[in-house]
Amino acid sequence: MEADKPIVLLVEDNPSIGILVSRRLEERYRVLVAANDRTACVHLRACGQKLHAVLMDLGLDGSTLDGRDLTLLIRGRLPAEKTPDYAEGIPPSSVPVFIVSATVDAITGDDLAAMGADGAMPKPIDFRFLSLCLAQASIVRAVSHLEPGAEKKTEESG
Repeated sequence: MEADKPIVLLVEDNPSIGILVSRRLEERYRVLVAANDRTACVHLRACGQKLHAVLMDLGLDGSTLDGRDLTLLIRGRLPAEKTPDYAEGIPPSSVPVFIVSATVDAITGDDLAAMGADGAMPKPIDFRFLSLCLAQASIVRAVSHLEPGAEKKTEESG
């Protein structure tokens, strides 16, 4: 059932890539595609903490915010003076953000850390690598939802 699938937000201004990624992921994920910053903000506001992961293109033609700025917005670190009115009030999130860009080779680990991204992958997209990134996001999400001390309780009961 579509509603039970984890939600992946793809922020990508190239419609062909949006269609390709959606088709490749649709068996396991519900993919929301945002072709610009405004639509990305609508999805971020609507889905927030329910997002499983965000796949973020850096260059977004026709957008005020690029992928770096949107990632900073997701992390709650975009300066107020750079935040357009339609992006105000979006709560910070720890959802995994993966940069997907043709210029990923120019991005350093320090760049990723500065914007709050969890990883990066080049275009064209290697869907095996993307699947691994999304699986990693599943593990991180599952571990982050563990109750503190759950491991200790399991050991004591066994």
